[in-house]
Amino acid sequence: MASGHGNTVPALWLMLALLLASLSAGMIEQTGQRGMDSALDGAEAATSARQGVEADCEGLTFEDIFNYSYAHFAIDVYDTWDGAQFNLVAYVNGSMAGDLRADVDELFDGLPGGNNSYLSTDERDGLEAVGMDCVVQTYSRTGFRGGPAHRGGQGVDWNNATWVREGMEIAEHNMLPDYDPGRRDCRNQFGQPSGSEGCWEVPVYPSTEDDCGSTSCDLIVWLNGTVDFDKASDPNNFTFAMNMTNMSNIEIDITLPLTSVDVGDLTGMRVKLAEECDGRDSSTSDTGGSATIPGECTNDGSTSVVSRMVDSNHLQVTVLATYDHDDWPLGQDMFIDFTTEPPLVDDPPQWTADAPSDGDLLPVADVATPQQIVNEDAIREWFSDELDPGMLTVSCSGADGWALTGGAANSWTVTQQTSGPTSVTCEATDLSGQVSGPRTFAVAVALDISAAATEVANSAVLTVTSSAEAPDGMLVDVALLQGESVVSSSVTIDTGTSGTVTLDVAALSPGPIYVRVLASADGMADMSHIYDLGLTKPSIPPTVTITGEEWVEGAFILSGNFHDADGEDVTFSLRIDGVEQGQVSVTDNTWRTGDIPMDLLFEGVHTVEVQACDESNVCTTVTQDVDNTFLFQEIDDGIAVLPVDDEGGLPAPGLAWALFALLSASLLMRRRD
Repeated sequence: MASGHGNTVPALWLMLALLLASLSAGMIEQTGQRGMDSALDGAEAATSARQGVEADCEGLTFEDIFNYSYAHFAIDVYDTWDGAQFNLVAYVNGSMAGDLRADVDELFDGLPGGNNSYLSTDERDGLEAVGMDCVVQTYSRTGFRGGPAHRGGQGVDWNNATWVREGMEIAEHNMLPDYDPGRRDCRNQFGQPSGSEGCWEVPVYPSTEDDCGSTSCDLIVWLNGTVDFDKASDPNNFTFAMNMTNMSNIEIDITLPLTSVDVGDLTGMRVKLAEECDGRDSSTSDTGGSATIPGECTNDGSTSVVSRMVDSNHLQVTVLATYDHDDWPLGQDMFIDFTTEPPLVDDPPQWTADAPSDGDLLPVADVATPQQIVNEDAIREWFSDELDPGMLTVSCSGADGWALTGGAANSWTVTQQTSGPTSVTCEATDLSGQVSGPRTFAVAVALDISAAATEVANSAVLTVTSSAEAPDGMLVDVALLQGESVVSSSVTIDTGTSGTVTLDVAALSPGPIYVRVLASADGMADMSHIYDLGLTKPSIPPTVTITGEEWVEGAFILSGNFHDADGEDVTFSLRIDGVEQGQVSVTDNTWRTGDIPMDLLFEGVHTVEVQACDESNVCTTVTQDVDNTFLFQEIDDGIAVLPVDDEGGLPAPGLAWALFALLSASLLMRRRD
């Protein structure tokens, strides 16, 4: 099982299979000394590749092939209960992305361009060529087994789901970041050109994050496909099992139909028991060992399960799980027992002490913007029930003069279309049809927020005004948001009054700034909203000074210091008499031009411009007039000559400078004649 870079399971045979599937017969002949039959033609090579993949990938899991930072699985069971649609997206971030690229590169060890610390388009295409053949042989990790609840154990058939190749789709993003300066044409281990026409490659590990360009070196992998499994003997009672060993950070959404082609109506389906079971030795068996009694599993609490009614016809269960790779080979399994039997104790749903009371305010942020007043988080906070509160059906009515709409997972959204408040009545119903009883709430705009100025160089001054419908003593937390940066302060205001907060923006970068408001008060549900008030922080131009100049024979060098008050990166450019040419090097907070060959320019005064621009493209330019007259000396024939190097001839900084020199000499001769 994979536990990090270097432990990826596919090894030599899978590497050979990848090669056979992706390379031409001519390339195969070149590698015949590695034990491959050079007489194989393309068709035979492809067949051999598929067979090798099938043998090498059988029994592996997606996580055996590579590690990821986070993955989301969506499993939608068919109403025939004999298969499901699987949609997977995996994010590979930071060093894990480099580890994955290195693992793929190592698969091609010994082949042209393989295992050279660069990942090429040929290697990527070779991997994609056999990707589906490999996946269909992997272990899906999931099983559906009808009948009494089980916890695996020796001899227990999990009824494991198997992949279907037809219709499978595999895609990736940013496997090969198109960044400079690392990108190059493909080369073999000896630095010679290699690969197919147009082949290019990038380092598996970038030297710096900036090498990845404007995005990052992180990559994404998608897998869409279907699985088959034997029909559960009775979908009224079944166990969903999943091996989550080595699944480092995952979210799984399992959507189940509440109808069955064979059984019919499955209304009332619920989670009877969900538990994580740890302790199995994953290095020897997937399901072996003695079975644990349901309800008595030992676990570390790294898995959570919640359920919800997506709509009247579908139940959805969400599993959140983490796994520490250092725990390998400790196994981690999830078992979820489903049933349509009603709970032994079935009381009506109850409003909780945290729920708003009759007449309390459900605040909205502003007029004309659709806003949720009830969502899954609110339902779990407002109601209690023997089942997961997400299984309750919450209905709302009212909102005269407003738009009131219901959505998935019992969410309710209102849009204020008239001035003044309205009212909404809500109640919860459980699977048995029992109700919580209704509560009626006021719905109105709670507050208004405005900025003294949209351009905030030093601080932002924001005024919060409470509406006539808001209660006294409303605590309002105001925060400036920009990426990961948050600057906040708070103010308490009564009904119809205003308060001001002043927020320092020194810690923020130039660019747009958003405003988040959190408001709470007795008699009002908590409010959270992000406003776009058009706030921006302007960029302060870099400070650039000239501290030195020097001559090295006929070349002029200018140097100095710089500072950017916003902490942004600064890039430099160099112009000679208005023409951009030459380079400026940067070390810490100092800059230095390259050698400017003044001996190749016209005699006279020339303007050297150094421009410094920050990431916001705000620039500062410093100039220096440079007189090169002293470089031009008279000789007996009256012709001005240019200094030459010790080897004879001009220094040869490039064609452009040479043309300048020739033109200068010609004009000077004409003038003096």
